[in-house]
Amino acid sequence: LLGGGYLMFRLIFQFLLDVDKQPFGEPLMKRLIGMVLLAFFSMLTFSNLVIMLTTSYISREVEFLIAQPISHRRLFFCKLGESTIYSSWAFTILSMPFFTAIIRSHPGGGGGVSVYAATAVMLVPYVLIPSALGAIATLVLTAFFPARKSFRFALALGALSVVGAAVSGRIAGISGRLGPNPQESIGRVMKFMSVGDVAWMPSTWVARGIRSSLDGQWGESLFWWAMLASTSLMTLQVCYWLAGPLYYRGYCGSRTSGSAQRTRQGGLHRLFDTFARPLPSSLRALVVKDFTIFWRDPAQWGQLVMLFGLLLFYIANLRGAAQLNEIPLSRPFWQGTISLFNIGAICFVLSILSTRFFYPMLSLEGKQQWVIGLAPLGRTTLVWVKYGVCWGCALGLTLPLVVFSCSVLRADSFIVILSLVTATVMSMGLSSLAIGLGALMPNFSEDNPSRIANGMGGTINVFASMAYIFVIVVLEVPAVAVYVNPELAQSAPIRLALFASIPIWIMANAVAISVPMYLGLRNWRRLEF
Repeated sequence: LLGGGYLMFRLIFQFLLDVDKQPFGEPLMKRLIGMVLLAFFSMLTFSNLVIMLTTSYISREVEFLIAQPISHRRLFFCKLGESTIYSSWAFTILSMPFFTAIIRSHPGGGGGVSVYAATAVMLVPYVLIPSALGAIATLVLTAFFPARKSFRFALALGALSVVGAAVSGRIAGISGRLGPNPQESIGRVMKFMSVGDVAWMPSTWVARGIRSSLDGQWGESLFWWAMLASTSLMTLQVCYWLAGPLYYRGYCGSRTSGSAQRTRQGGLHRLFDTFARPLPSSLRALVVKDFTIFWRDPAQWGQLVMLFGLLLFYIANLRGAAQLNEIPLSRPFWQGTISLFNIGAICFVLSILSTRFFYPMLSLEGKQQWVIGLAPLGRTTLVWVKYGVCWGCALGLTLPLVVFSCSVLRADSFIVILSLVTATVMSMGLSSLAIGLGALMPNFSEDNPSRIANGMGGTINVFASMAYIFVIVVLEVPAVAVYVNPELAQSAPIRLALFASIPIWIMANAVAISVPMYLGLRNWRRLEF
């Protein structure tokens, strides 16, 4: 994964720095780096907000710690450190190929170990700033909008969605504002991309600090690091000021519930029960319980809305971006290529959600398993119910996006059928991986889904899902290649690859669907609760 990411970014940066072919490549690369860092910064801030909400207010261990002779500020900062680790470890690892490609693509080939060390030092305050900002937002939100009142918290998420829609609309509108003069059009695009080069944003300071160290301007690099360090310390100081009066107030609010809230939840419970009425009563009770608990926790569905909302915005702006880059989407080559990429992107987001939501489900049931065991149900029924719920949710999320993607591309019937079949089968496979590994490696001692997902089993599920998605998409390349260019079917190597890829595709999906569930069910039968 790291090697593939490095190779991809290295090729992009080398292409942009080819002055003979791309006269605007270097300034475009600088703006591209700024936009990527700005996106990282925004996602880290939102991730810290959600994780702080879960670990500092809703987690059961807080009920124990809040009663101990520990100051509320100290407890809050302990949870802040925990949230920083949980939200930033994946960014730290996955950003390594990005920063390595930046350093290695520099005309001088990088500045040796000192540049890598300077980049690592830059990232420490860069990670702390969104962590502290997320903590500040959590303190304010929970003090006035208690953590368990989903409706009010949804308003905050709605505001974020409006901002995302506005950005999306501006991206979609670029193609309509381009002038007939190529230089004028490029100038407008560069002006738009300067959104990632705002002087007061920490992402800009990191980009400029790294560029200064690459150019050997260590004094200027030290200045940008001082900007990051002082800002991170100031945001932590604001957290210290607010934690005293607001943390305990927000914690008490998260433990309260009004009658209006109970009425709304009761109505939703009846709605879920109506949709699940075709199921037997015992299974319906389990299904309705899962949906009701999920809806009551805005920290859960807030992440789902954000990730799939971003994916929806990307697909909606696909045609405008293609017009901007003069890409003829009507051609089979672009339809096939972009469709494969879209399938991979949709399944990639689904793999993140399956690790975050599906994998911890059985572990969270561990302490209540003795109650379910008293019901007239088979021991493995709970595992199958979880699998059915997860597969249904995965289909409900992926199939509309696939249909929308094919509609935007105006894809032919072959691409539509291939996309729908792939999304359906891979939803089964990813759900099987998450539920099967969750039953194979449960963690009954933890009630925080973020910690469960970040454990050994969750990490294995991430890499197994990535490998599964990669294999399936690669196996579909020969079929798409023959569709794009039917003359390739006359080539013996292509025909061999096509005929070999079909049974391997079926076998890989069968293994991903059956093996994890078999291992998980076998282990679940042997567990003692």
